[in-house]
Amino acid sequence: MDVDIVAEAIREAEAATIAPRFRALTDDDVAFKGPDDPVTIADRACEAMLGASLRMIDDLPVVGEEAAAVDPSLLAATDHDAWIVDPLDGTKNFANGWGGYAVMVARVRSG
Repeated sequence: MDVDIVAEAIREAEAATIAPRFRALTDDDVAFKGPDDPVTIADRACEAMLGASLRMIDDLPVVGEEAAAVDPSLLAATDHDAWIVDPLDGTKNFANGWGGYAVMVARVRSG
């Protein structure tokens, strides 16, 4: 696996799905997974785009934070080689128009 290719996929996903929405979210663009756990349209869009890109780099299951929140059974994929994606770490900051957020990707090998 070429780390530079993964880094480029992350940059492209952030530029296409997160950056345009920074300080531009409407109330309809933000939902809550829990009482103090927001998820935005940017989280979901980045997870989808990045998941597709990562599968093209190395055809492994992608376990995204937002998808796993809806379907926890997806976490079983991490028992084997898989990609793990937090598409927007710091969603609360992002949703409030503050800096301090990141896109995080890891590749696990057999758990």
